[in-house]
Amino acid sequence: PINDLSVKELAEKLIALGYEFVPGMKVSWIVTNSRKTPQEIEPFISGKKFERVPDWKYYAERVAQTIARATENFGWSEKDLLTGSQQSGLFSDAFQDETKAPEPGCPRPAPKNEVKKTDKRLSLEDFM
Repeated sequence: PINDLSVKELAEKLIALGYEFVPGMKVSWIVTNSRKTPQEIEPFISGKKFERVPDWKYYAERVAQTIARATENFGWSEKDLLTGSQQSGLFSDAFQDETKAPEPGCPRPAPKNEVKKTDKRLSLEDFM
């Protein structure tokens, strides 16, 4: 997590780039190294090219933690999301081979419903 030392360094970087910094103002930033303490962060300035490399692993883990709250009910943990360990193949339609028995905690995918095509133009009322 970002701490006061990181915020101070971020403010110094903004000032060094020629931007005004006022204590209490909101500043956008990107984590570039989450393994260090404190994390290395860089200011993000809209319209200016970001020259550093974001810590992609850090952001992937954060997204996986969030999504796993919903996918755990379907047998997908945070680790599964990060590794893609349950997909049976790169171009498979299903994430699990339907001919094999499902692994414990991994439900069999529901049968696909056929979508009927229509020439009728749909409107908002069709969904209400």
